[in-house]
Amino acid sequence: MANDPTPSPGPANTGPANTLPDTAVLVAGHVWVERALFELTGRWSALDAGAEHAATQVFFASQSAFHGWRAEEWSRRLPRSVAAPDGPPEGSWSDVLLRLAALEDAAERLAVWAMALQPMLLARYRQHRGALAPAADGGLRRWLGLAIADVTDGWAEGSALLVASVGGQSAVQATRTGATALADLLSPTTPG
Repeated sequence: MANDPTPSPGPANTGPANTLPDTAVLVAGHVWVERALFELTGRWSALDAGAEHAATQVFFASQSAFHGWRAEEWSRRLPRSVAAPDGPPEGSWSDVLLRLAALEDAAERLAVWAMALQPMLLARYRQHRGALAPAADGGLRRWLGLAIADVTDGWAEGSALLVASVGGQSAVQATRTGATALADLLSPTTPG
């Protein structure tokens, strides 16, 4: 779609899935990313106690549950006849998520989640769906469609919560802060 606002997959390099081992690598990567997001959003849901952050806590708790559910569904789709990798997918997902765990501000976490993590996850899933062979991968294509719809719904909910929770000029500042934090997270780290 020409006007699709979804950015490139960022840290995920899903590439084509032409063979069963390729599919195993991609699906194992999805499992890893969803489990890591389950843990991250679960931790975030426990932060910022207080009435002013209640909606954000509930939101992250529900998203954690959705990430956990999708991780389990992905693990059911791992090909059993080939070995799948156990670690993070190719790219910098693990570095990005490790750095995000340190975000202290609720608005920054929500902004980064809505502006980066969900769009990156959507792009990862859409790229995978685009690489599938229609006849051979019908079930996987159907599941990707459900996962994409689920992530899109969460993204819309998180974006609306971001606007509602920070409002007006604060929303612009939170967006800038989130974008700066994201740029820092995605830039290669220098030894030192």
